[in-house]
Formats: sequence, C-alpha cells, structure tokens
Amino acid sequence: MSLDYKLKAISETEFASLQTEWNKLLLQSCSRSFFLKWEWLYSYWLSIKSDDNKLVILAVKDDVDLVAIAPFYAVRRSCLGIPIWKIKFLGEDVASDYLDFIVKPGHEDKCVQLFLDEFANMAFSTIALSGFSRDSILHRYGFPELAKRRWHFLASIANKCPEIALPRSENELIGQLSSNTRYNLKRREKQLRKEYSRVEFSIVEFNKNDELVDTLFRLHAARWDSMEHRASTFNNDFRRDFHRNLNAVAGSDDGFFALAQVDDKIVSIILVFHFRGHYFFYQNGWDPQFSKFSIGIVHLFYVVLYCISRNGDTFSMLRGEESYKFKFANAATTLHSIVIFEHGLVGKAAYWTARMWRSAKMIGKAMIKKKPSVAEQMKKQD
Repeated sequence: MSLDYKLKAISETEFASLQTEWNKLLLQSCSRSFFLKWEWLYSYWLSIKSDDNKLVILAVKDDVDLVAIAPFYAVRRSCLGIPIWKIKFLGEDVASDYLDFIVKPGHEDKCVQLFLDEFANMAFSTIALSGFSRDSILHRYGFPELAKRRWHFLASIANKCPEIALPRSENELIGQLSSNTRYNLKRREKQLRKEYSRVEFSIVEFNKNDELVDTLFRLHAARWDSMEHRASTFNNDFRRDFHRNLNAVAGSDDGFFALAQVDDKIVSIILVFHFRGHYFFYQNGWDPQFSKFSIGIVHLFYVVLYCISRNGDTFSMLRGEESYKFKFANAATTLHSIVIFEHGLVGKAAYWTARMWRSAKMIGKAMIKKKPSVAEQMKKQD
C-alpha cells in the first residue's frame, strides 16, 4: 500500500513546539550530528530572526508520522537595490558541521523529491548549502535527483573535520599518539604539577548556568588575543547570545564544559557536544599565562580520555586543519558545499558566471607552488 505523503512549511510557532517530535525523528534517522538537534537549531533561529531572515523549514508526514525535515532559512540581501533571497542550512553560520535533511530510513527518495518540488516553486536567487558529508541524504539522494532534473548547480569540497575513532582504553589512546606527542604531553603536565600544588581536570554537564558560558568567552578572547593576528569569529555579541539561548534549552546529556583548574582558578575550558555516542569538540579557551605548559593540548588529552570512559565512538574536532588536531586525529571526514541556481535566464547566467570564476581561480592556484597541508607537515615532524 502506497503512503500518502504531505509536505508543509513549519511556522515559527510550530517550530517552538516541535522539540520532542523533531528529536525523535533525528534519533530514527541515520544522522550522527548534534548540530541537527532541535535545541541547536531553535536557539540559532532565536538569535538571528529578523526582517532579513525568513524561516524555511519543510516537513513531510506520511499517513501517521513525521518522516522528514528540511531545516533551512532564507537570507535577504540587496543587489543594486533589488532584494535577493538565498536559502541556507539553519545553523550554518555558527560553525555547524554534518548538516543535512533529517529523514526516516526508507523515505529518502520520495521526501527529497518533495523538497526539490517545493524549492522549484520558491522565489530565491540561490540555495547555498555547506557542511554536509558524502554519507548525507543531500549528497546520496539530492545530487542524483538534481542531475536528473537538469538543475544548474556547483558542488565543491568545503572543509575537513579531523576525528578520533575512540579506542577502548587510555593505553590504546597513548599507543596511537606519536612518540613526540607522548613525550610532550608527559613533560608539560609534569612541569605544570611541579610549579602548582593543585591541578584538577573536571567535567561539568550542561546545567543552564551561564557562568561557564561567560568563562568560555573570556578565556577564548584571552587566548585568541595572545596568539592570533586577526579578529575572532567566535567572540562577538551574536555568538554569546546564541550560546545563552542554547544553554537555556540544552539537556545535561547534550554536552559538557571541561575545566582545567590550577589552585581553584579555571585556566582552561573546552566546550564539547554529544549525540548518540559521538562527541564534538566545539570551542576552547585558556589563560595565556599557562601557554608554556601547552595547557590546551594537555587539557584536550584529558577530555578525550573522559569520552573514552563514557564508551564514546568518535571524537570530532570539527572543521579546520589546525596542527594541534593532528596530534590526536586518526581519521577525517570531508565536508562539501553546493550552490543551486534558480531556474530561468538569470539563474543560468549566474551559474555560468560562477563556473567561469571558479575555473579562473583553479588556474591561478595551479600556477602557484603547492604548499604541503598541515597533516603532511605533521607527518614529516613525527
């Protein structure tokens, strides 16, 4: 018997009341991303809603249940005085990774077709989506459907997320590290404990107290200002407001703050999210006074140990190939992006313009001597 699928747009009021049903569907899906949870996406919407941002969440129900969600929003920008709408993943601009459609297994083909049918009727300039993997519903089912419909789109690699396939014990973890990393971890911690009498590493699960949110922002700003020569995209009022909204709705199992305390003073803090046995290292900060002890790396080691003790499956360090991540990572997930252009002459012209610009950039890069990646540099050092 064929199912009767019904698609509808979700209003802001409906979104606010959808927490239980949304997360139930996410648990039924194949997704392993915390960044698709209702708590994360609803908090993001509360932080960005304005006249220039429009909620575009599509939901599909079969005869009985909610079976699919497309969690998007539209951003309005002006071009030569003409308002232009771009559709994006909800949550994309707060470093959300592993984004996707949320679909109950067995309903992928039909629901993706319904989503694309709806998009074809929308007034948009582009659909620009980023942060999804090759295992996503968007990549596995959306790409073939777009090609079948002959829509104009450009796909590319966006980022890589270094990951740790978590072992079962501390000894196994230590065995996975390079001899140089093992030596430095042991030496730096020994120096720290020699100089300070009380050194403690602890975990505080989410408890709706904003004090640790403020501590994270304070120590992140201190660390960033001491080491970087550019503005932080994290340390701003929008991000602080977003994390306060999230802290108000997140459950204790959604993640934790890891603290490193020296003589009862917090000198390092790490924010980690959790979903279905997968841990996500989202942000950190530390007192620059403790940089000589490599406090960030030593603290991260203890956080990974804690996730192992909780029988975690993976520990993702999310987007970016910073060198410190490769001291621990033994795998990586590639994230992709796609730009889908509107139908008609304007969209077709925009597609070919973007394609020619991309070709020009690729030629330019090929003419510049290739610099080894961070991962390659780390291998050479070890």
